[in-house]
Amino acid sequence: FATGPHQPDTYVEFYLPKNITSLSRARSLASRISSCSRGICCTVDFKSKTIKFSFKPKKPRKPDYYTVFSVRKKNIEGKGAVRLLAKMLKIEVADIGYAGTKDKRAITLQKFSARGVTPNMICK
Repeated sequence: FATGPHQPDTYVEFYLPKNITSLSRARSLASRISSCSRGICCTVDFKSKTIKFSFKPKKPRKPDYYTVFSVRKKNIEGKGAVRLLAKMLKIEVADIGYAGTKDKRAITLQKFSARGVTPNMICK
């Protein structure tokens, strides 16, 4: 009944079917519709005998490309380096991956991956 891309503030109203005579049955119908329709909120107004469908805004998808690079570190642990890289690259900490632990009190070379980052962004 309502498909396709919609603006976040768009809504559609339907009158309740005549066989829905109680509020609990109306809410049950609304919850079933909401659970099988991703991105649609469903509210029931029993006084006006309508079901209102509103469309949740979709979260922007994260890019699905990664760049793998090596970092030469001195006196910094992995998690600290991740926070610093995320700040420098203007991405979330969760978008940076690394394997293993390195000694904090040493000069080490460690591999990292960054989601949605191009090699040009790293070289700057």
